[in-house]
Amino acid sequence: MITFLILCWSVFAEMAPWLLLGFVAAGLIGITVSKQVVARNLTGTGFLPLIKATLFGVPLPLCSCSVIPTGIGFHKHGAHTGPTVSFLTATPQTGIDSLFVTASAFGWPFTLLKVATAIISGLIGGALAGADNKATDDENTPTETTSNRWNTFCYLSLKDLPGAIAIPFTIGVLINALLGFYVDAGSLGAITGNGPLVYAAVLLFSIPLYVCSTASIPLAMALMDQGLEAGVVLVFLLAGPATNFATMLIIGKTLGIRALSAYLGTIITVSVLAGYFLGSMIAPQASHIQHHNHESLFPHIAGIILLLIFIPSYSAACIRFLSRFKKSKQISTNTPRQHYALSGLSCHNCVNKARTTLQKAGITIIAIDAESLEITGPQDHAVITALFTSIGFSAELTTQD
Repeated sequence: MITFLILCWSVFAEMAPWLLLGFVAAGLIGITVSKQVVARNLTGTGFLPLIKATLFGVPLPLCSCSVIPTGIGFHKHGAHTGPTVSFLTATPQTGIDSLFVTASAFGWPFTLLKVATAIISGLIGGALAGADNKATDDENTPTETTSNRWNTFCYLSLKDLPGAIAIPFTIGVLINALLGFYVDAGSLGAITGNGPLVYAAVLLFSIPLYVCSTASIPLAMALMDQGLEAGVVLVFLLAGPATNFATMLIIGKTLGIRALSAYLGTIITVSVLAGYFLGSMIAPQASHIQHHNHESLFPHIAGIILLLIFIPSYSAACIRFLSRFKKSKQISTNTPRQHYALSGLSCHNCVNKARTTLQKAGITIIAIDAESLEITGPQDHAVITALFTSIGFSAELTTQD
């Protein structure tokens, strides 16, 4: 148990500096980038907003954790879902910090293919995320007319984004630690070849685990030294930095299942195709790079700061859970219930907006998420439908007990 807790903290602390960097970047975006600029560049239909989001993200030195608050910050600031997914997909796969390190380790053909794959996956992922493009507009965000820029920055960086990320991120860290506890990276050394089973094994290993683009390179070289082919290593270098359980949970919660499916499906498909292409066409230039020792106090200090920022979110989650548990005991199993299918709710802010609207109308909610609603009845379903229509969503009665 102690070993597992130490591993949990190790994973949490390793991610913490990058997540804090993302919070700062999102806060700066909130006070420096106007909604008009976002609307002009990252909204609308067609490929141009996707291209802008992808090309903007590719050179940024952000990993799959720090890119999340930055991308969600764009979304809260008015960016449509498609460009947001393009940014989230392309950015963590590469960056200016890892470009030259990758080239020194594997050669420029390998590196340029990696960059091209990141761009292609960003465009495809954004296109598949859909045209619902209902950007989140948090009505509680301080504006320049009611608060100064510093208050706005603190709200976004210390309350709004951490509140959206804390719980799914923590769950992802626990899953990450469990996998790290039971899965040994060296076990992949016995896998050789360039077939589907090899790619599947590498994807199963790399997708759930956290590793940033630069830090993944020494591990990738170790895997190649153990016998994995260049195409398989490329899949690891693309899928590993781009995904982890925490990131996937956050995207699913804030942008919806469709965006998560587009994000994950694109990364898997495009990285495997690039791996096949590399394995059959290009022989990488193998060399050795220096493995750096990252043991320092800084990640632990960052982890403590992040934990302090997350404490209000943990407290609020506990209060909600206890309140829901108490309410479920008060509601008799014989109480009439109504079930509704919901549409148009793309993130947790949409769900919170719907929950607040229903509670103000005196409706007792049993359960609500982005796709369904269960309330105590009997209620006039026309009233429920009208309430959702008034806030830009829709609800359809499915069953009534």
